[in-house]
Amino acid sequence: LPLSAASLFVATMVSMLATMFTDPGFLMKNAQKGPAVKPRQDQWGRPIGPPAREWIQTQIGTYPFTWCITCDIWRPPYAHHCVDCGHCVLGFDHHCPFVNNCIGVRNHVYFFAFISSVCGLGVVVLAGTLAAMYIQAGRAADEHVALSDDTQMLILGSVAVPVTLLTLVLIFFVCFHIYICCKASLADKEREAKKEVPLARCES
Repeated sequence: LPLSAASLFVATMVSMLATMFTDPGFLMKNAQKGPAVKPRQDQWGRPIGPPAREWIQTQIGTYPFTWCITCDIWRPPYAHHCVDCGHCVLGFDHHCPFVNNCIGVRNHVYFFAFISSVCGLGVVVLAGTLAAMYIQAGRAADEHVALSDDTQMLILGSVAVPVTLLTLVLIFFVCFHIYICCKASLADKEREAKKEVPLARCES
């Protein structure tokens, strides 16, 4: 268990740093000609109604681009504007406050590795905590000490409860991302069959 925990901790740190410092897919804010009809905005600068769209010729075909009123650029399909970063991100998933970076097409793999390694680390820590509680309970029984009076057992129990809850949340999060990735893969194949732009080609 100690070797497994150390390995997963190193994997967690490496994947977290990779997620944190990898460009998620920021689109350059170069000056571009906007739509002929300026999109309406509310008093906070947010667009009212659907965003302006325009079909633009690229190296891999003609695709519908969306005008971003904040970055003043035409963003390709699957790109969205991140309010926290102030940039349009290709393949935008969400902005993660734990790594202080957007999760996009270029660092989503690192993010998945990060949450998977954290989940694995939680499972190992929980297993070690339960094993320690089992051993301590045996010692308390041999010494005829009530578990409620055993300080070490109380400490281990206070560690096991939050670790269990956190591990269950992380397992759900990992399973949810696996579902999202599988769904995106199937959708990508359907778009390929329909000769639409798939997510993996948006970087070209």
